[in-house]
Amino acid sequence: MRNKKKKIGLCIIFIVIIIGIYCIITPIFKEKSVEGLSEEYKTFGKDKFETIFVGSSVMLNAVYPLELYKQYGMASFNLGCGAQRMSSSYYIVKQAIREQHPKLIVLDVYLAGIGKDYPQEPAGFTHYVTDALHYPEKLEMINDVLPVNRRLDYIYEMGAYHERWENITKDDFEKIPSGRKGTYGAKVHYYSSPFESFGDVTSEKKELPKETEKYLRKIIELCQENHTEILLTLMPLDYSAQVTDINRSEWQGYWNKVQDIANEYGIRYLNFMYHYDELDLDKEKDTDGGTHLNGWGADKLTSYLGNYIKQNYKLKDVRSDPKYDFMKKDVVKFEKYKKELELASLSDFSEYLDALVKLKNEYADEYDVCFSVRDIQGYFLDDNIIKKMKKIGFINSEILLEKEYHSFIGITGGTENIEKYGGDEAISCDFYTKNKKKIAISSQTLNSGNNSIVQIGGENYSKNMRGFNIVVFDAKSEKVIDSVNFDTHVPEFTLSLIHI
Repeated sequence: MRNKKKKIGLCIIFIVIIIGIYCIITPIFKEKSVEGLSEEYKTFGKDKFETIFVGSSVMLNAVYPLELYKQYGMASFNLGCGAQRMSSSYYIVKQAIREQHPKLIVLDVYLAGIGKDYPQEPAGFTHYVTDALHYPEKLEMINDVLPVNRRLDYIYEMGAYHERWENITKDDFEKIPSGRKGTYGAKVHYYSSPFESFGDVTSEKKELPKETEKYLRKIIELCQENHTEILLTLMPLDYSAQVTDINRSEWQGYWNKVQDIANEYGIRYLNFMYHYDELDLDKEKDTDGGTHLNGWGADKLTSYLGNYIKQNYKLKDVRSDPKYDFMKKDVVKFEKYKKELELASLSDFSEYLDALVKLKNEYADEYDVCFSVRDIQGYFLDDNIIKKMKKIGFINSEILLEKEYHSFIGITGGTENIEKYGGDEAISCDFYTKNKKKIAISSQTLNSGNNSIVQIGGENYSKNMRGFNIVVFDAKSEKVIDSVNFDTHVPEFTLSLIHI
């Protein structure tokens, strides 16, 4: 009997060890897509957020919860993800109601036209949801929306990801993708591409596919059963474009039909087909080409939507509630993160210098900005550029206007400003950050070595191209935020290489 109990005990220990190993290894092997449902959500626990945003990538990119906190005191989270269908949204909402007991669900209906005749959803898109969904909703969704022969890979996730072992990188050891940390679920980017117009808008209506309408009604009824208000939205985009299998001109009929369903249930529907002009969006700058809002566009949308919610729903302003003090700190980090992303998106030299001035003024002690000229400082610098250089801290930079070779080293940061100028010669300088991190910089003209070095921790982060090589280093996190080169010897000040 004693031996039998011992064997049973050993078996239990073995099983626990196996489960423990599985739980540790699986998150490493999972695909860390920035398009997936936020893994950050589970770190906050229950009953933290009064408003939950749900929908496909148009929602994911459009609404910044921390901006809503900053402007309106809203406690919210964005549970949007790439290609999120209405059936997925239903289980996300169901989970959110169980865990957060929100007062408001905001659901975007961009994919309202998808029915059973639409191409089968790629496995990766379904994993966007199921990999981050909690039990029991995870199992319920898998059994509901997936055919029997596909279910096991979504329950036993290593079955889907075990072949990734050859492609594992250090980023896979991070539970949350770096592009989504501290964003409260939103995806922030500043990729910009112009589009011509929002397209011709029709008032015609078209019946929704049965499956989509079924889950839309289930979501609305679930909210109403739990005394949670729901707001439907359609985000601003080019409403006439053909994108993959979606003909948006035809899909306008689906989006208009949603209004009938909203009216039937007595809920609001904010359809930006009829309100986009109120956002004052810049078609040249504020989107990625007419589908997703970037950082500039999302700021406008978030501010507008926050005001709309404030006017139409009774939500608590949590800014004075000590329970939400963590959001005050997170807002500061988020604002800093946005400025870093915006900086790394700029391709115009003058605008880049403006952004560096803002960083210096707002975060003077946190960044070290390093300049190193290779070959020649360029004959197309002008008084406007020099004024901005002086604002950054290089008060003697007018010497660079001389039409002759000059080497140049400039460092501005938390400990001191350094500016060092040479003629047609090589110059160098060692600099120590406030955390005693050594930065070794060298500037060599065409005839003195033709090289640029900004060495941090033994690695040269300079793009090492002709003109101005600039490296931005976050002394606090000890990470290089950006590295870029502008060829200032041509009038266009060409961005020679992509940002780091």
